[in-house]
Amino acid sequence: MKKIKNISHARIAEHMKQLKNAELPEHAGTAEHFRNEWKYLISTSEKELLELRMKHLLKKDPHASDGGYMIRSLYFDDYWNSAYEEKESGVLMRKKYRIRIYDYSDRSIKLERKKKFGSYIYKESAPLTREEVEKILAGEYEFLLHSPYSLCREFYIECVSNMMRPRTIVDYDRVPWIMDTGTVRITFDCDVRAAVGGYDIFDPTLATLPVLEPGKLVMEVKFTELLPQIIRDLLYLFWAITTGITAGAGMYVLAVLAAVIMIVMIYLFYHRQQNGKIYIVVIHYTGDDAGDEIIRNFGKIRYFIKSKTMRKEKTEMAVEVFCRQNQMDFTEKIRKIENVDDVTLIQYNGEYHG
Repeated sequence: MKKIKNISHARIAEHMKQLKNAELPEHAGTAEHFRNEWKYLISTSEKELLELRMKHLLKKDPHASDGGYMIRSLYFDDYWNSAYEEKESGVLMRKKYRIRIYDYSDRSIKLERKKKFGSYIYKESAPLTREEVEKILAGEYEFLLHSPYSLCREFYIECVSNMMRPRTIVDYDRVPWIMDTGTVRITFDCDVRAAVGGYDIFDPTLATLPVLEPGKLVMEVKFTELLPQIIRDLLYLFWAITTGITAGAGMYVLAVLAAVIMIVMIYLFYHRQQNGKIYIVVIHYTGDDAGDEIIRNFGKIRYFIKSKTMRKEKTEMAVEVFCRQNQMDFTEKIRKIENVDDVTLIQYNGEYHG
């Protein structure tokens, strides 16, 4: 591996200025949309039992040949191993970078950044070529700065300023199930193993060691909606059956009343969503004075402090708020407070699993 050349702070600052002023193409960035992701350690026999029950509701991912595929991920971390330390410490909001391929092939290569907030996950990706991956492994990051993808340019800054470097390769065989056009995914990751002795992500002969005890695997449940399609279908089916029974029995008034009640409930549900939504605000700041000023800037908005994580002089505070769209200006006020590093706003649709 080539020796990485030194890059001055002035040059890093200039590159960051270029990123800030760059005109981004439409595909370079997207609005953050978090999804739920729950993980479970289960046994092989539990997997077989679950698949017997799931096959009536879910179907195998059509992109998976022979029912599954092999995933290899090369994970990166900075000089301080921040991603590892934050995971071990249970930091509420954290991120990690990886390069991912499938079945040892270079047909589809992705640079990914995965942000995690409790059980909520947001994943960004950008395509790479094999030659570009080899440049990254050789410490040649300059091409990332000129990429049309913002993720690649931000990864460049991480590499030159925080010394982001390859740390480990993780392999596993995935069996994916989907429902409701992919908004619900259940995956089984079997034979989880870590590579030893190198970072050549394309080498199928790379030696690996098992990570889990024999007979164990990881099940992941991922969903993006509050109500999956099957639940909505069941609600409609329940209403249709009730209406059919009452109409068949000649109780037309009751059937009409049931329909009116259903319509009113749907209207109230969506009307309540329009009146306001629940958000989680994650704020990183330094000093008690800044913390007090942040609380004052919430004003009359309903809020509840969910957690505070303190690392040396830095504090991460997560606050649950209920507000309308026209009340979102409080985030800008908080961002302008001295010693506030950043403010992240996440729409919150379910129970918090911190």
